[in-house]
Formats: sequence, structure tokens, C-alpha cells
Amino acid sequence: MSLLGSLNAAVGGMNAESTALNAISDNVANSQTVGFKATNTDFVNYVTDASATSHQAGAVVALPNYTNSQQGAITQVSSPTSLAVSGAGFFAVQLPTGNPSTGAASTGASTFSPTSYYTQVGNFAPNAAGYLMNSAGYALDGWPPINAAATTFNTNSLGPIQISQAPSPPVATSEVTLAANLPATPTVDTYTTPYTSTIPINDAFGNTQNLQLSWSQVGSVTPGAAISTPGNPAIPNRWDLTISGGAPIATATPTTTLKVMFGSTPATAGTILSIGAGTTAGGITPSVPAAASQATGDAATITLPLVFGAGNQQVTLNLGTFGASNGITQFAGSDYAVATQTQNGSAQGNYSSVTIKPTGDVVINYDNGTTSTVAKIPLVNFNNPDALQQQDGQAFTTTLASGNPNVVPVGTGGTGTLVVGAVEGSNVDIATEFTQMIVAQQAYSANSKMITTANQMMTTTINMVQ
Repeated sequence: MSLLGSLNAAVGGMNAESTALNAISDNVANSQTVGFKATNTDFVNYVTDASATSHQAGAVVALPNYTNSQQGAITQVSSPTSLAVSGAGFFAVQLPTGNPSTGAASTGASTFSPTSYYTQVGNFAPNAAGYLMNSAGYALDGWPPINAAATTFNTNSLGPIQISQAPSPPVATSEVTLAANLPATPTVDTYTTPYTSTIPINDAFGNTQNLQLSWSQVGSVTPGAAISTPGNPAIPNRWDLTISGGAPIATATPTTTLKVMFGSTPATAGTILSIGAGTTAGGITPSVPAAASQATGDAATITLPLVFGAGNQQVTLNLGTFGASNGITQFAGSDYAVATQTQNGSAQGNYSSVTIKPTGDVVINYDNGTTSTVAKIPLVNFNNPDALQQQDGQAFTTTLASGNPNVVPVGTGGTGTLVVGAVEGSNVDIATEFTQMIVAQQAYSANSKMITTANQMMTTTINMVQ
């Protein structure tokens, strides 16, 4: 029995070393495969008979030991849509139905397998249908935005991210912001030659219209009193703001003149004190904050009911804050100094590029300067990622041992961070694999020698009978 047991043990050893060499060969072959995870080999002994007085040779088996949680080297690449995970975490991906090996060059697919896959192969690029596909043919999943501003995302709707190259529609201007300083002692007669800002805005068709703001300093004894003689320097903290619309339906350009008072006390000097309604012409009747809403800290905004070719268009003019120096001010200076002048409208924009932010936001850029966030990429982690089941294309599926997927925003829930414009390489160490290959080879030879020796001993036993 001892000789037969030694033969069986040696055969088992050869089989185990052959299995180990198989894993080593797979690792070496994929040493340059993006996102590949090496498979090591654990040897387990099965005892057939062992006691204090006897021991029979048992068997050995080789079991795979996966290294899904061990990270490969991260390398920068030229593709702006390539991603790598620095730390723990996998990308959630889906496999298109049909040919799974078409990769980034595919014409795309509109249907996907219901099976959830996870990978660290991040060399994503839009295919012809706009889906972000990696080289193994898997489509990257993301959360869609809930609102137009993309401040929140639907975390219950994880699906393939598709990049549309359709033009962005025009956006009518609804808010204009102006921050500038009006000199307390102008060097020119601003009543005759006012300071002017011309702000291009967009109507509902995307056409550019001009909103003109003209400032004239007017002396006045008390706030809200009638305009005095032009240039009267009695109290030079009152300015007339004349607002002219762009290209309205009306035959004459609508205008309105408002009374803007600046503070003169140490607490309010140079900041907007009040805004009073003035005269109108051509149809603009603006709304200014009520007196109770013009306290320090309140928004100094004016609502303008403009009329362009697309109909009524309400525009809010933001001049800053009452009692604060964050908008229009009247401080010392010799000229009108504009700090910022912005508006939130835009003309139609053509697709320019796609950008992925480190937060996972997928943003489409247009040639008119606008952007659109179409998805947010989450990361997925597991209690035991090394127990995930390997699939084709360096992808994985869950098992009972791996636990359920935990899909969370980047950098939360134990996940790592995104490295944009990079990929994670194979985690195979060639030097280690070659060393293990030599060990496996020698162990295989040693087991074969055991078989030869046992055979010689059995031959000797048989020859004794003769």
C-alpha cells in the first residue's frame, strides 16, 4: 500500500504543479493586458490516513488564488476618456447583446445583457453610437442627472453612458450680473456723457440682443427727490441708471431710468443704499425691490420684462447686494471700471468634446462655451473582491463569497479616486512568475522522480518472486 500510495501522491503532485504552471502561463501571457488580475496557486494537502503510529501518503490539489484586489501600475495615456481607479473599486459595465468583441470601434448597440459586470479596464472611448466602450467591448455605466443643472443624480437608475453629438439648444438669457465701480468724482459730465455698459444677451432663438446700461451722476438733496439741475454736486451719491432694450417688436427701443442711491455714512459709504423707480418709455416697466427688501444684505436686483422676436422675456439684472461691495459701487477713482459682466444665455452650440471629471461627472462641451453633464460615474466595491468570478475581457461577476455590490460615488464607501486620462495595467510581476515557474518545473521533475523510484522498488519486489 505504501508504494501505491507514493505513486498516487506523486501523480497528484505532478497534476498540481501542472495546474500551477497553467496559471503562471496565463499570467505571463497577460502581463501587458490592461486591467488583468493575476491568478496565484495555493496547494492543499488531503490526508488519507494519519495517526500517531502510521501515515499513508495522501493527495495534493492546486486551487486558484485570485488577486482581484491588488492594483496594477497606473499609466497616463493620451485619451481624455480613459480612466483608472487609484485604490479600491471597480467600474460597473454592461455587455452589448451581439458581438462582445467589437470594442471601441463598434457601431454600438442599443440593447445590453441584463447581467451586471465589473471591471478595472478603463480605456473607454465613445463608439459610433456614442457609448463609452472599453477595449474588451464593455459599456461604462453611470447615473443620469435628475435636474437640468445636474446637481443631483438618479442613483436608482444605473445604465450605459451615451454621448450625444447633437447640437445644444439655445438658452434665453434670464439673468445678467454686473460688477463695476462708478467713480465718486467723475472727471467728465456723466449727465451729458454717461458711463455705458453694453451687455450682449440671447433671446429664445439664440439671437444676440444688446442690453445697454448707462450711468449718469445726478446731485440730489434727499434720496428719491426729483432730479435736480444736471451736474449739481450737492450730494454726489445719486446716479440715474438708464436701461435700453435690444431689438424689440416695438418701433422704438424701450428704455427705463431708475434712481440708484449710494450710501454716504461710514457703514454704507460707496455701496448701494436704495433703488427707486424712475421714468419709462417704450414699454419697459421694471420691478425693483420693495423698500422693506432693500436692507443691508438684500439682493440688489431689477426685473426687466423685455420683448424680443420670441415674445416676452423676463431678465433679472443683478447689481450686487445692498450695503455690500460685491456688485456696483461708488468708490474713489477717475473712470468707470467694470470688474465682471456676465449673462446666462447662449446661442445654439455644436458638439466639441467630452470631458470626465475626477468626481465622475461626464460633461459634453459645446463650441459656444456651454456644457452639459450627462452622467455621473460611480465606483463599486465588495466585501471580498478576490472572490469575484472571472469572465471574458478582464470582467467579473458576483458570487456568494464576494458579497453584493456596493455602488457609491467616487471616493466614498471605501472606494478610491478616479485618475482621468490614465489606465491601470496588469498586476502581474514577471520576475515573480519566472521564479514560480522554475519552482513548479523542479517540483514537477521531483514528483516524476518519485514515480520512477517507486516503479523501481515495485519491480524489485516482483523480481523477488521470480
